[in-house]
Amino acid sequence: MKKYISIIASAAALILSGCAAKEGTEPGTDASPKVVVYTYNPGAGYNPDNDVAVKITANGAVDEVYYLLEKVDDFNANLESKGESGYADYVKANGTKASLETLEFNGSKYFNTIITNVLGASKIVAVGVSSGNYSIANADFVGLTWTDLASGTFSSETMTKLGLPSIPAKLQKCDQVEGRYRFPDLFANGYHRVFNISGKAQKDDEGDTFYNIVIANQETGLTYGNYGMISARDVSTWQNNSSYLEYNVFYPDHNYVIAWTQYNVTAGNLGYGDDEFSPGD
Repeated sequence: MKKYISIIASAAALILSGCAAKEGTEPGTDASPKVVVYTYNPGAGYNPDNDVAVKITANGAVDEVYYLLEKVDDFNANLESKGESGYADYVKANGTKASLETLEFNGSKYFNTIITNVLGASKIVAVGVSSGNYSIANADFVGLTWTDLASGTFSSETMTKLGLPSIPAKLQKCDQVEGRYRFPDLFANGYHRVFNISGKAQKDDEGDTFYNIVIANQETGLTYGNYGMISARDVSTWQNNSSYLEYNVFYPDHNYVIAWTQYNVTAGNLGYGDDEFSPGD
């Protein structure tokens, strides 16, 4: 008799453990709400420096999701002062309610959106709510900001040959990424010429400090006939040859930039020569 009782007890234990293992994995059996926040490059038509694509996923226990963009300092201060539960209520009261889509095969939910014009170090916070329970998740995104260094004149040997004369331009330094600079809206609105310092500081024959720079291939906002958008990059990047970096020079004390630059379309090369920025009116 003892033997049969033991077998029955063991069978009951197996049944219970099997149910526990399935809880939260079978459709509609999630034990508690769970949300996750993902961020992506927003793609064409957006500024990846300040715009971010966001995907929020939630399990089947989540009834509603609210999301909020906050500066990192504000996020930390609010979380510390309100506590996790109070902060969840804060996001629900001050955030945006997500329009959730449900996946039929497992009951999980998701929401996609694009947040634009993010400035500085920020948190994208999501709160999933269900019957008095909640789940908090967040993702980091740094929206780049820039400081003006100088106004001056930008000239391009190649673009002059294509009919574009010297133009007024502004040199800016990135506040969040050391060694990153740009000429904003250089040839067209929304199309910036970005360059990055490469290597350590050097001295020229007169004792002035300079750096070599790299210009990744980037669109100019201008088109060439039926060939589409014109892009630009430094010759060292074009040729994948670092020996050409010596022709790309930035003098930070004088805000002077010169770079051996190639212009191209999808069909091929449009020409190359010096691009130069000289500060001053």
